[in-house]
Amino acid sequence: MIGKLTKFFSRGGAPSGPRVHLAAFGKHPGWDDHIDDVGVDTERLVWLKKTLYIDGISQNIDSAGWEQLNEQQLLATFDHRFLWRWPGESAVGLMWSSSDGKGRKRYPMVVCLSGTGVSSGWLCEVGLPGLVRLRQRCLDAATAQGVRDGVAEVSQQLQAAATAAGPSTDVDPDADLLAAMAGRAQDPADRLAMTRVLYQIDQKMANFKTDVPKGRTRSIDMTARQFRVPLIGDQSMGMATARAWQAVALDLLGTDAALAAGVVGIEAIGGGHADLIVGQPSPRNFFCLRAAQAIEPMTTDIPFGIEPLFEEQVGRTIDRWRTRGRPEG
Repeated sequence: MIGKLTKFFSRGGAPSGPRVHLAAFGKHPGWDDHIDDVGVDTERLVWLKKTLYIDGISQNIDSAGWEQLNEQQLLATFDHRFLWRWPGESAVGLMWSSSDGKGRKRYPMVVCLSGTGVSSGWLCEVGLPGLVRLRQRCLDAATAQGVRDGVAEVSQQLQAAATAAGPSTDVDPDADLLAAMAGRAQDPADRLAMTRVLYQIDQKMANFKTDVPKGRTRSIDMTARQFRVPLIGDQSMGMATARAWQAVALDLLGTDAALAAGVVGIEAIGGGHADLIVGQPSPRNFFCLRAAQAIEPMTTDIPFGIEPLFEEQVGRTIDRWRTRGRPEG
């Protein structure tokens, strides 16, 4: 299964250099209904729009699940940024509450930048500021052509920046991010929160791990699991929380299966949390986009007992994060 997924999203051979693709979809006043796709012209972006918007957001709206939440249970608006990762490819995006030309406001607008031959760090540090500029262009634009012009201009800027920077790749798990997480664990409250998240990942994703004894084979359950996690670091920096928790998940589960199925971190801007989704998501996994902590609590706040042996295991894991990559001697 992993091999098939990796092959599916790697058709066409390796890119000749860094390539980025910028798309916009959703709702905007320049269109009377959903946007006629702008830039949704790669296999990855077609899949992403279907998974996130058509199957995810649209089905949650059609089911009226969000409408049944009270004011304390519902996030007031769509206002999110996300980082999604697969083998050799990543995508970063923004979504915000919007409306169409007829004033209907249930759906958001989404702008998304996918890239091959560029690292997820580059997408967050260089690509994300470009998306922020594009978001303002879209908010200022009264017409569909204004949106198309903005997408074309920012796309050219980001492709030029990627070409100038040259190829870059992710090294997983990211030792620097894990070392930073180990540093946070020195605070007792952060250590407890981290232990609870690691425990839930261990319990919910045991069948996802790839550390199968040599000579044995088994199928891996690719069904997505979701974890509501604390914010990490300076939120003005590009996707610090998503990147840190993705590094944790990849370290605990192994990179092959997790990346083949996809790992997405969704930061709720102003919401005080992020959602980490590992695996092939269903529409239910995107209920989190409008669900406040009153209805979907933080993983760190869910009361459950943790065995002493697991706490010892967490301690060894954090020690390993702290020393990973440190020169010997």
